[in-house]
Amino acid sequence: MIIIISIAITYLLFQLIQRIEHHVKFFLILALLILSYEIGKEFLKLPSLVLIFIFGIFLSNFSNLIPDSLKKYIKTDKVGKSDLHEFHLLTAESTFLVRTFFFLFFGFSIPLESFVEFEPYIIGATVLLIMYGVRYFYLALVMPDDDSKPLLYFSPRGLITILLFFAIPQELTEKHDFDGVLLFIILTSCLIMTWSLIKYKKEKGIIMDINHKDFGLSFEIFPPRNLKASFKLWRTIEVLEKLNPNFISVTYGAGGSTRELTQSAVSVIAKEYNIDVAGHLTCVGSSKKEIMDIALEYGKAGARKIVALRGDSPEDQGSENHETDNFSSSVELIASLKKNTNFELYVAAYPNVHPNAQSEKSDLDVLKAKFDAGADSAITQFFFDKEDFLRFRDKCNAAGIYQNIIPGILPVENWSKTKIFAKRCGMDAPQWMSKAYENCKNNEEHNLLSQALCTEMCDELMQEGVNNLHFYTLNDPKLTQKVCEALGRKVVPTSITKVA
Repeated sequence: MIIIISIAITYLLFQLIQRIEHHVKFFLILALLILSYEIGKEFLKLPSLVLIFIFGIFLSNFSNLIPDSLKKYIKTDKVGKSDLHEFHLLTAESTFLVRTFFFLFFGFSIPLESFVEFEPYIIGATVLLIMYGVRYFYLALVMPDDDSKPLLYFSPRGLITILLFFAIPQELTEKHDFDGVLLFIILTSCLIMTWSLIKYKKEKGIIMDINHKDFGLSFEIFPPRNLKASFKLWRTIEVLEKLNPNFISVTYGAGGSTRELTQSAVSVIAKEYNIDVAGHLTCVGSSKKEIMDIALEYGKAGARKIVALRGDSPEDQGSENHETDNFSSSVELIASLKKNTNFELYVAAYPNVHPNAQSEKSDLDVLKAKFDAGADSAITQFFFDKEDFLRFRDKCNAAGIYQNIIPGILPVENWSKTKIFAKRCGMDAPQWMSKAYENCKNNEEHNLLSQALCTEMCDELMQEGVNNLHFYTLNDPKLTQKVCEALGRKVVPTSITKVA
């Protein structure tokens, strides 16, 4: 019964989220949730927390839970990521507030006499011994080969323990000082967990470094088309080199339209600068022999990495490849490079799905085929929300892709152009981000916003285990440099042979 009622109420609340256009709408949704909870508890005698839980699951996964046959009745197009993100932040902050008041209430209920009675310490120590003993034998049974030591010291405490305590009938608490028992269990378990985690980190050499000093770093540039652009590019590289990148990649125009320029830039960077360089290589518009010859030229110039792509056709040509002597796909190109060269191979990945992909699954299948063909790492298309990358990484793991996937980061130099470019890539710019940039009064505010947003996203990605970042610089190093330095990257001395 509760599941049926929960689904019905969830549907009604979801419709409200779509229909209410006022910017203050989520407190109304929360109020209706609380009302539904009380009605279910007081009048229907149902476990109403299940309703709240089902509503949360639905909001997080509505695009997957609603069958295609019902989407014409349940409109989902008006619920954007920005709305859900705002609601998620609101509930997270409200949860912290409720948790704070629960502990305040708990403090009011504890008399000072609880600290001087001896009985609570005996009972509390017994409970802790039983609790840790049960956890020890359980972890030894289910995780015999894993290092389960940190998990042993995580014990039920805090808000859940307080809720269970207040649920104990009063007649059972009159004979013993359960206030002191609970206080002893909570404080002691917290101290045990803190001590054990510090000890474990010291044993494992785990050092928390919020400055992210040792993350891998790479940059993308495009080849210059004239003398003025050349001078700008070399100044850009001089700035980027001081950030000690793993490599710099040089793009390759549609259909190989900048082939000679790319080769020239790769050669100059490899020979004159103290940086590893990766040349882009596409399989559109050139024969197999021509492409392999270019790869060999990269190698002769000193390049040790290649970014292998399918590539775009020039605007005056169709997207199909009719030549029989051409590589049919990036997978075939990667396989040939792996077989005939010793390059470290990078490929493209798409957190928001390639615009020409038949489906999300087919896009993941192509990425897996690239790795199976011999790719070493993947660099993603840029994205606006860190969750896009983290969800993509999880989906890759679920699809059996465990190789290194590097997030592609685009510091926003010009928001209007970025929105247009994102649209061409099949992405919609977040509404909240558009409003933020619209509120910028001048270029200085625009750049400060870009730096703050980009730095925050990169920091959060690295907190989620990301060890490498690849920046799309657009041949302008200023924002990229500021973001990298804000993340803790130090400028290092360089040894540059000046390019005439």
